[in-house]
Amino acid sequence: MMYGAEVWGFHCAANIEKVQTIFLKTIFNCNLSTPNNALLGDVGRYKMIEYRKLAVVKYWIRLLEMPNERLPKIIYNHQISMLRTGSSINCWVKNVQMLLESLGFSDVWNHQYVRNTNVFCENIKQRIFDVAQQTMFSENQDMARLKFYNTIKCCVQYEPFVDILTISKFRNIVIQFRCSSHYLLIERGRYRNVPRQNRLCILCQENVIQDEYHAIIECQFFKQERDQFIPKYYTDRPNVFKLKMLFAQLTTLNF
Repeated sequence: MMYGAEVWGFHCAANIEKVQTIFLKTIFNCNLSTPNNALLGDVGRYKMIEYRKLAVVKYWIRLLEMPNERLPKIIYNHQISMLRTGSSINCWVKNVQMLLESLGFSDVWNHQYVRNTNVFCENIKQRIFDVAQQTMFSENQDMARLKFYNTIKCCVQYEPFVDILTISKFRNIVIQFRCSSHYLLIERGRYRNVPRQNRLCILCQENVIQDEYHAIIECQFFKQERDQFIPKYYTDRPNVFKLKMLFAQLTTLNF
């Protein structure tokens, strides 16, 4: 799927992105409308283009170290000469230059030299993923349905519960709940064009919106399950901070 990405890696390749997201939605049994960024964040993955950018940079380093008589190096030097003469052609080398400059490595590009390949690759990888993470969470903030997810998730990292909850039914339910791929009215009402303020819980008499916080912490319909599985600390004078702590300690609960 990524074969030859060193050459074509700057292409958006939307179909490849779909392969990754549909695979995740399939194994976790999520709706196709589940936000991609939420699923990617919980399994510690980024969009495929971010990995292709890293592959491109690594190949660029190989080109720098390649003998001048090799055909790839001859083509590279030719494109470099075109750029230096002010050519506006959109070529592979131009895209590499733009990528490095956007990541803050203009000096490396200007010198056409990498002192320590391993250290540089680690720095590039970290910078690419940092920028990608900022972009992902900026997009998440603009999605109303990810209000709960944004409360409990602050960085792209693999969640331990994916491995610890070995029963797939339980693992899928947790990740569906986190990513707003569930059947609470806060989500179902979205598809029925019910105003947010009218998506009230029908399982209790509290006359509040049936969202994730209400279902876990407040709804009296689930009081028995709450008392059985959730430590009293989280339900005694509950707040959003405790809810975030609860999900951070999810793998320690007695399921």
